[in-house]
Amino acid sequence: MRTPLSNLYDDDHLYHVMTETPPPQLPADNSFSDVMEESGGWRSEESINPPEDATEQPGPSDADFSSETQAGKKTPISRWKIKRKRRTPCTTVAAMAIAEERKVSADQLKLKNNMEMEQKREEHEESMAIRQEEHVMNMKIKQEQHDLKMKIMAEKLNVLKESAIKGTYKGSFDSDL
Repeated sequence: MRTPLSNLYDDDHLYHVMTETPPPQLPADNSFSDVMEESGGWRSEESINPPEDATEQPGPSDADFSSETQAGKKTPISRWKIKRKRRTPCTTVAAMAIAEERKVSADQLKLKNNMEMEQKREEHEESMAIRQEEHVMNMKIKQEQHDLKMKIMAEKLNVLKESAIKGTYKGSFDSDL
């Protein structure tokens, strides 16, 4: 006898409706695996016959809801997260696959961030090296200009001294310097 589904996202209810077996009752002192062993063990995949996307998340329209409404009623988002002791073999495998995908995507994101940081660091080092080279070139140019100015001043002083010694200089020393 099939009963209507009370909860569209409850895989356990769907599982027992599809196989027409009553759900195992969990006593307070036994774990889920003990109850499954007593009730005949795990059922094979042929007898389960789950819907195609039993563990699929709710659609984008449901994503706007919070975990609980004002009346305290659970929304599809929180229903989708099946507690570990209520998972069927099918949903356990799907949950493990989703967890592995998330781990892989997190690792890929870390690698991407590390590569971006390394690239930014290399670009910064290159720009700092270019700035250092520009600074060194500017300092060399300024030093050459200073040396040339000092050389010109020394030559002017020598010319003034020679002309003063010969007596041919007719200006003042202060105006030429």
